[in-house]
Amino acid sequence: MDNFTLTNGNPKVGNRYSVNNPRRMNAGGRAEYKLISDTFNLYFGGNYNYDQRKSRSAKGKSNAREANLVLSQGFGLDYQSQNYGIFTQADIYFRLQHGLFVGERIDYVTSYLYRKNFKRNDILSSGFARYEFYWKNLTFYSGMGYAQRSPDYWEVSKNGGNSLKVEQNYQLDLGLSYAVQNFQINASSFVSYVKDYVILDYRSPTIQALNVNASLFGAEVEANYEFYPHLFFEASLGYSWGENLSSKRALPQIAPLQSALGFKYDDQQFVFKTEVYMNARQGRSDAGFGNIVGRDFGASAGFAIWNLYGGYRYKNFNTFIGVENVLNTLYAYHLSKNSIAMNADNPVSSRVYEAGRSIWVRIGGSF
Repeated sequence: MDNFTLTNGNPKVGNRYSVNNPRRMNAGGRAEYKLISDTFNLYFGGNYNYDQRKSRSAKGKSNAREANLVLSQGFGLDYQSQNYGIFTQADIYFRLQHGLFVGERIDYVTSYLYRKNFKRNDILSSGFARYEFYWKNLTFYSGMGYAQRSPDYWEVSKNGGNSLKVEQNYQLDLGLSYAVQNFQINASSFVSYVKDYVILDYRSPTIQALNVNASLFGAEVEANYEFYPHLFFEASLGYSWGENLSSKRALPQIAPLQSALGFKYDDQQFVFKTEVYMNARQGRSDAGFGNIVGRDFGASAGFAIWNLYGGYRYKNFNTFIGVENVLNTLYAYHLSKNSIAMNADNPVSSRVYEAGRSIWVRIGGSF
């Protein structure tokens, strides 16, 4: 990748040409043994993953030819990590109405960031316990879990990445599912406390990585109702909330209240669907902070878009057409995505708006 090929041969900013050519190799394997019976299932096994990153780059060159000379040079090691893991899980069924699921895994992670001459070794543990209750058409579940995560390549490569601690997440989940012949509803919720959650501070040219303590909770409901043969009403609603407990501010990059309402006709041959997708205003933000995926730009406006879909199936073939954002609404999601280029961080500096009205056609077949 470079900063001039897609900009008419001239660098987008300044008059200096840069090229970055990364190479990544990933390999691994997994082995698992299962012991299965009518009332008890046991799984145990292990996995291994190897991740290596190499790169070659040129920065600040006076012309494209000079910058492209780096492509004739060899690659230099940038990052290397290995993950050794073992795990076990047991599923226990009591009569026909109760299920208990428990699991545990341990990982040994070693990583080395060559350009910082920095090496770290982490022993990570994770575990969960989940109870399920079955009664007629209803399933209820409750679960508790604990998980640790070692900072990844993009996090440790930031300023302060050498001192990042392991993330530790403690989480409780509750949910239910109910289904009859023409109606189905699923509801789920969670609450968690994350110790040493990794966030990034984008407020200065040198991006800073740091640990904070955070709390989160969220819930989601999805429903599907066939109110007439082949005619369906679909609805969904989801909300998440996050707090940076260390700074007493909102946790960055948390989506606002989201919902969707739709009607669909589907007789297994013809399909027609109309849908309205809505996002509420997100006032809880922390401008300048985020994660490796994106950062907050402050509060974001709510929006609603209207989509239309249709399709036809015939034997092993199908054709679908869609018109998204029918009213050509101008909107942007609260969550953002960064642009990472030239082996350095080049985050977008403002909110990126989505495309206007879009029309697509898809034709498929199976043999």
